[in-house]
Amino acid sequence: MIAPRWRKILKDLGANKSRTALVMITIAVSTVAIGFVSTLYIRLLGDMDRDFNSVNPHSAIIYTVAFPNDLLPSLAKVPGVGQLEGRSTTGGTTLRPDGKKVYVNVIAMPSPDKMKIDRLTPAESGGSMLLGEHQMLVEKSALAALPIKVGDMLEITLSDGTSRKLEIAGFVHDPSTIPYTFRGQATGYVTAKTLEWLDGTTDFNMVYLAVSEKKTDIEHVNAVASEVARKVENSGRQVFLTLVYEPGRHFAASITQALVLMMGVLGLLAVLLSAILVINTIDAVINQQVRQIGVMKAIGASAGQITIMYLMLVALYGFLALLIAIPVSFYGANIIAEGFAVYLNYRPGGFVLPPATIVLQVIVGLGIPILATLVPVMRSARITVREAITSYGLGGGDFGRGWFDRLLEHVRGLPRPLLLSLRNTFRRKGRLLRTLIALSLSGTIFIAVFNLRASMGITIDEVLGYYLSDVNVVFNRMYRSDRIVPLAMSIPGVEQVEAWGSTIGNIPSQDGKTDIQLSITAPPADSTLINPTLTAGRWLIPEDDNAIVIGNHLTKVRPDLKVGDEIEVKIDNKEFNFTIVGIFRMAGNNPFPPVFVKYDYLVSRLGATDKLSAIRIVTSQHDEAFQERIGDQLEQVFIANDIDVQQTETGAYIKQLNTSSTDILVNFLLLMAAFIAIVGGFGLASTMSLNVIERIREIGVMRAIGASSLSIQGLVLVEGILVGIISWLLGALFAIPVGQLLSQIVGIAIFQSPLTFVFSWDGFLVWLVLIMIISALASGLPARTASRLTVREVLSYE
Repeated sequence: MIAPRWRKILKDLGANKSRTALVMITIAVSTVAIGFVSTLYIRLLGDMDRDFNSVNPHSAIIYTVAFPNDLLPSLAKVPGVGQLEGRSTTGGTTLRPDGKKVYVNVIAMPSPDKMKIDRLTPAESGGSMLLGEHQMLVEKSALAALPIKVGDMLEITLSDGTSRKLEIAGFVHDPSTIPYTFRGQATGYVTAKTLEWLDGTTDFNMVYLAVSEKKTDIEHVNAVASEVARKVENSGRQVFLTLVYEPGRHFAASITQALVLMMGVLGLLAVLLSAILVINTIDAVINQQVRQIGVMKAIGASAGQITIMYLMLVALYGFLALLIAIPVSFYGANIIAEGFAVYLNYRPGGFVLPPATIVLQVIVGLGIPILATLVPVMRSARITVREAITSYGLGGGDFGRGWFDRLLEHVRGLPRPLLLSLRNTFRRKGRLLRTLIALSLSGTIFIAVFNLRASMGITIDEVLGYYLSDVNVVFNRMYRSDRIVPLAMSIPGVEQVEAWGSTIGNIPSQDGKTDIQLSITAPPADSTLINPTLTAGRWLIPEDDNAIVIGNHLTKVRPDLKVGDEIEVKIDNKEFNFTIVGIFRMAGNNPFPPVFVKYDYLVSRLGATDKLSAIRIVTSQHDEAFQERIGDQLEQVFIANDIDVQQTETGAYIKQLNTSSTDILVNFLLLMAAFIAIVGGFGLASTMSLNVIERIREIGVMRAIGASSLSIQGLVLVEGILVGIISWLLGALFAIPVGQLLSQIVGIAIFQSPLTFVFSWDGFLVWLVLIMIISALASGLPARTASRLTVREVLSYE
């Protein structure tokens, strides 16, 4: 037989099913949020690191002129080198079914069973990795653009215009390469003989190395790579580039970690909001049962027994919420993790339910609600029998005693129903405050995420300010300007052409032990196709000679540099002195700090006066299709004139690359903001339901004197909307500092620079519309319940 106290708990649980459902769903939403984030964090970073490190990823890649195989043994003896391999590369373009070009990076590799670095595996279990002549293995992420299958012939057009057809021998998985979805290019693997057939390359032009220890220590990796590069140069060969980028980590590890951590913060806010709702509900239940508590104490119940009884009620709410939350968060997080694995090009490890997630969800679903309600439950359990019996229960309230209440009593000129709603709103100030906290936090996070999206938009625009052209063409070597520019201008639709230069340079690190490799870009001093964001000093002017403008990427590793300093830059083994005239900010992860110098000065010092290595073009139309058409025509003209084009990029393509990853981040943050908005909406619905219960007798009196159902519904709806509007204003106010904090955290984690904060009026207005809808929906059911009460029902209410 069930003990009386347990029967009471079960009766309280089922007596008001709508209240039980609200509390249960609210706890479940916050528990889902925590479980979702926890599982996603463990799966994403765990699967990513496991798959990435399983292939023995390269620590650095050194790009150099062609060298024979017999150079590798001496390079492998450099202290710190674990494994080392030589590889060769070339590239070309193929066509998608829609006619758009896809760049294919073709790499000649050792036999798959002999690969030591960036080892390949079949994309599907049992897939073939055998390679014959004129065959190619394709990295599986390219299937997002190329609907090809094993046995198909893929035609590739090389930079000199030559076309070759390669048979698809199979598909492979390579987590060490950036997938097509991020970089917009496919990767293929061929034998050395096939590469020679493609473009005549017979020697290696890349050195892949993996360090033997400290694989994630970028300073150590840089030191080892620099020593290997120095040994290559000592052999009489030029080193073009030494690439070291987040060694030992998947390329997307930083952005993924930032995303999940931000979602975790929002999940914790959802927990706080659900705790507030549970406090409101338990407080109302206890107030409603004050006389019952008095009776229980009169027949011998202790304060401890009463406390345990109500805490068990809270625990049951939490237990029911866990039954929903655990499976929902499990399936939701694992499905999203599988999608991320495809998008970020790593192998998923399979569905998991981490024990740590279960522990967190139990803490959130059971522990937090119990702790949140412990104080109000203990306070109510200590009430005396006399206080309980003489209490007026729910019909009470302390309205009219404070200065704010007296101020409201002096409000005149409004319709009586509106005045009544206004005063009823502030009747239970403690409950109102908790509800406002919940809704305001919802609004704060929602608007702050919109602020973050707007700030990211400004940051992306700042990045695009360095690429104001419609088409950019980079050449494999320098050409005379008077040859290239007329050819470009001969194409209909080309309105402006600027000659740009670029090269690679090195400056010493702050401790002088290693070199920092710089990406040097040289625009004309009067260029109209660049709009930098300066943080100090000025931009380049025509009167400059040895002036240089450095950026935030360089000051991060050389914080000692400032405007007015002179720095020594080594270019092509020659040392040049430059004076820093300005510092710019450019968002993004760049392994080589970008700097800008004047075009005329750079080419003159390199002995290449009137020559260029790149051009930037403005077209008469600026849409994506027109830009691509002009880019294709430029390549055809240059190929016909024996000009070696390395790369052609449109402005639309550059914009897409810069916005693809940030869109995912913002969408997931909006998802978490939606979680919080749902919790806030349930909180308001619960508050309005409790308010209606408290005023049942008041509603009965109004019904007795002729108040219509519509009038009573209006009172409740107006009260809910008033609470919503107040929370909207508070949320917008707090969204400013929270948005600034988000911009700082996300900017530094993803872009290496704080975002330019912008207040989003779109988010401000969208949340106003949403909070009005949420308020109306949250008040709708209580309003309908209130309007359907009869005079007989309210008079018999106890």
